[in-house]
Amino acid sequence: GICTSFEKYDHPYPTDTDFIYYACKYRNERRFALPDLLEEDVRMLSKEFGIPFGYKSEDTNRLFKASSAFIGLVAWSIKYPGLYARFRHLQSYLLWADMVDGFRKEAEASKKSLLLIKESLIGKAECQ
Repeated sequence: GICTSFEKYDHPYPTDTDFIYYACKYRNERRFALPDLLEEDVRMLSKEFGIPFGYKSEDTNRLFKASSAFIGLVAWSIKYPGLYARFRHLQSYLLWADMVDGFRKEAEASKKSLLLIKESLIGKAECQ
């Protein structure tokens, strides 16, 4: 969701490193630790899943729309329209379903492939 981020915290006990990364909600609610990951690993996860590295709520939707996870979600919605419709109907809290619908409409209206649109989104995300 838009409140999720990867954060760096001091290590809770003495180790070779002084810090540990966590997936967090609202920056300070640690959900799960990523103890063996280096910063470049966490940044890769951030890019793949569209989860900010450091809390930046204003960037979350843009980052998610430029991620591989989002394009996979769109592809899943096309491949399994009945299942998507069922989950879409139950979705009222997070914005992912509206984002998927908007992305699909853009692809259909422009007659572009999902990959071409994703490339343009990634370019926009990296430039901003």
